[in-house]
Amino acid sequence: MASKTELDFTKRTIAQMAQEMVNAKSAFDRSFTMFKAIAKEHGVKLPKPE
Repeated sequence: MASKTELDFTKRTIAQMAQEMVNAKSAFDRSFTMFKAIAKEHGVKLPKPE
């Protein structure tokens, strides 16, 4: 059984990683939205994901 300190540390680490992933996803979503707008201006159709 892991000690309480180890569990607390793991929980904090995972919470921190989750926050970073959320930040990365919203940044990606913003740039993807801009990219779609630019593609649309140039008449480029985005392919459907496979």
